[in-house]
Amino acid sequence: MVVAEFFIPHGHCYLWKPGLVGLHVVSDALTALAYYSIPLILIYFVTKRRDVPFNWIFLLFGAFIISCGTTHIMEIWTLWHPNYWLSGCIKAFTAIVSIYTASELVSLLPQALALPSTAQLEKEIRERQKAEAALLREKNHLAQAQKVAHVGSWEFDLTTQEIAWSDETFRIYGLTPGQPTPTLIEHRQKIHPEDGTVWETTVNELVVGKSGELEFRIVRPDGQVRHILAHGEPIFNADGQVYKLFGTVLDISDRIVAQQRERLVGEIALKIHHSLELDEILNTTVTEVRQFLETDRALIYRFNPDWSGYIAVESVGADFLSVLDMTINDHCFGSYYAQLYQQGRVRAIANIYTEGLQRCHIELLAPLQVTANLIVPILLGEKLWGLLIAHHCRGERNWQSYEIELLQQLATQVAIALQQSELYSRVQAELVERQRIEQELRISEELYRSVVTAMSEGIVLQQVDGRITACNASAEHILGLPAQEIFKRTSIDPPCWQTIYEDGSPFPGELHPAMVTLRTGKPQSNVIMGIRKLDGALIWIAINSQPLFHPKETQPYAVVTSFSDITDRRIAEEALRSLTQQERERALQLEQALKQLQHTQAQLVQNEKMVSLGQLVAGVAHEINNPTSFIYGNIYVASDYAQDLLHLIELYAKHYKEPVAEIAEYIERIDIDFIVEDFSKLLASMKEGAHRISEIVQSLRNFSRLDEMECKPVDIHQGIDNTLLILKHRLIQQFFSADGAASQELTGCDSIGGSEIQVIKEYGELPLIECYPGQLNQVFMNIISNAIDALADDHGSSIIDHGEESSNHRLPITNYQSPTIYIHTEVVDQNWIVIRIADNGLGIKAEAQPRIFDPFFTTKPPGKGTGLGLSISYQIVVDKHGGQLRCHSVPGLGTEFVIDLPISRSCSGIEQRALAELHSH
Repeated sequence: MVVAEFFIPHGHCYLWKPGLVGLHVVSDALTALAYYSIPLILIYFVTKRRDVPFNWIFLLFGAFIISCGTTHIMEIWTLWHPNYWLSGCIKAFTAIVSIYTASELVSLLPQALALPSTAQLEKEIRERQKAEAALLREKNHLAQAQKVAHVGSWEFDLTTQEIAWSDETFRIYGLTPGQPTPTLIEHRQKIHPEDGTVWETTVNELVVGKSGELEFRIVRPDGQVRHILAHGEPIFNADGQVYKLFGTVLDISDRIVAQQRERLVGEIALKIHHSLELDEILNTTVTEVRQFLETDRALIYRFNPDWSGYIAVESVGADFLSVLDMTINDHCFGSYYAQLYQQGRVRAIANIYTEGLQRCHIELLAPLQVTANLIVPILLGEKLWGLLIAHHCRGERNWQSYEIELLQQLATQVAIALQQSELYSRVQAELVERQRIEQELRISEELYRSVVTAMSEGIVLQQVDGRITACNASAEHILGLPAQEIFKRTSIDPPCWQTIYEDGSPFPGELHPAMVTLRTGKPQSNVIMGIRKLDGALIWIAINSQPLFHPKETQPYAVVTSFSDITDRRIAEEALRSLTQQERERALQLEQALKQLQHTQAQLVQNEKMVSLGQLVAGVAHEINNPTSFIYGNIYVASDYAQDLLHLIELYAKHYKEPVAEIAEYIERIDIDFIVEDFSKLLASMKEGAHRISEIVQSLRNFSRLDEMECKPVDIHQGIDNTLLILKHRLIQQFFSADGAASQELTGCDSIGGSEIQVIKEYGELPLIECYPGQLNQVFMNIISNAIDALADDHGSSIIDHGEESSNHRLPITNYQSPTIYIHTEVVDQNWIVIRIADNGLGIKAEAQPRIFDPFFTTKPPGKGTGLGLSISYQIVVDKHGGQLRCHSVPGLGTEFVIDLPISRSCSGIEQRALAELHSH
């Protein structure tokens, strides 16, 4: 709607006269500014006078005025930008808001006229003053009652934001009656931080007219935390609006402390009764003690026979030293305190420096940062087992009676736990022998239970006679029978097991997978069977059966049968098959057209590149071939001439045995015998070199025919050798050896990090393959070039250490330490050949392997690859030749590409499709 490409700006209507355009811009801008400022004033008024009736109508007026201002802004905008649809929508919105505002004003008019007059307000004020006087009298009576009951009251005026507290409320908050009442913000600051949110929520509920009750905590000025039970009620005016809040507060700290103490002792006692883990009980005890007392450290100290001991468990605050497992040799304890604690003495020390402790005791506690501590003995009968201790490190502390009572109760519970632990240890020792005897039976039972109950499929256990003796709930649900009914049957019982094959024919009971497994001892898997239930419903299940054997027996004693309900899957498959052939073909055609379009785009880019390379290679081959032809054509004539001259020399030597002195001297100086012997070898070497150059030129010509569309039988090895020849600038020496039907050639190439790449070729005896030779040469070029690039990246050292291969697919290249490319060919299944090209480079990351054949996907750095090579290669092998191209890579070990090609295909059909594709593009 906001597209403006078909309209002209509004400024054209003003002929772009500066004066006229400026007049409209200034007028609309000032009008919009005024329209935007008015709603701000209305919003400010509403926020300051929330008591004004119908204040929402001011906000509605603000929205209407802002919409009007926006239309003037759009008038300026459309002078240069023809967004008339947007401008029209804004005007439409303004119209809607205007109509809605007008309708609301009409509906509010009766209510506005019903507002009270000034005289009515004055009368209401006088009546309110009388009521306030009566309320003051009642307030005094209430204050006396609150003082007696220790219940405080409060009142909050929503209009004036004033708070009124009774004297008892001041006392509950730890303040002096008569001082200024705290404001709402000051009151909020006295609420415990953890209870602030729920307190605010409750207050908000009171403001909207809901009564509420809340337990929360306050922090008195002296830092003491008190628990408060508050109740609040909203007070409504004549219009039904809340204008005041009233409530009471009651200090329930003593009750909360007693409840917490009882809960803590109860939890410890319950844990002792239900747990045999002594360490867990002790750790829970010290943790709860530290949290309940809000102290800095709680611990349990255990004595040795010589009154030394160690810290068994501990709970300590983050800012204080941990003393867990600390061993203490307190020599003065046995002398001064052991007897007292053994008699049940409890010691509450507010300050270790002012309580008159022995100096040795102070020297023990001071390094532990202790200022005050509370010590309760843990007695096992008459034996002093240890101490339950609370340390307060932040300063002096006067321990309360309920705190001492709590530690005494917990020490008693710890003693019970210790006695229970000792009893448990004795029982455990007596049960060891019985557990050893029952171990084998328990393992067998656990195995059975895990098979029957842990799987979501239906599970039944059948004995050797076919009787079902166990099943799980899933089996009952799938078969539609309770377990008792299933136990009465066998797999071949006709009344309940009416079974059919997938084609609807009866499924004999003796061929049920469970019965077959019981007879043969062999498991059965994924047997599809239809079962008609008693209610006539037909379900389909997939059955698997597994035999169970006794040790050293070959005949199963039982069979476990699992089955899953595949009825929904069958219905979905039938629905899928019901789709019309035309719809499937249309979807398939669209999908193939999309893929072909993507493939063609990538193919065209790569073909242009390879055709240019082919033309360059063909030109170079032609230029080399001309001078080589002169050398190769004349070498035979030169050889004949040389033989004639040598024969002539032999004739001279035969008939003129005594040449003149000068000729004899020259013959001896040039060593005529060596020349005769070596000249023929020299000519043969020149002929071999010229022949080698001719072969190279022929290979370049063969590789350059990249646009050849003819499908014909070719020698695959020749194509691979031609590709390696193109890469001759990176290959510097060759080694050859023959072994049986396969040949092996090692070719060293560019030095990479101090080592050379070697090419190992293991060629099998391959027949001629019907294919497009130029396109296959392109595949070999892409794969071998990628292998060389991978080896060039793996240049950390001259000897590559690939470690152990972890993949399930073993690469043939991992036995070679130096950079190596391995090429292997062979015939498989008589009608197929396999070409393997592997390298021991860095390999391909696992997450990248599924995408290596995608167009434009590459793992090379930017600028070093287009991501088309392997995609084009995949199309050539799979689509053009009906073969397969697979990749096996293990990161850190190397990569292997496997090409499967048919030996013989209908080239005419391939050519027709290829030509059709070429003409279509």
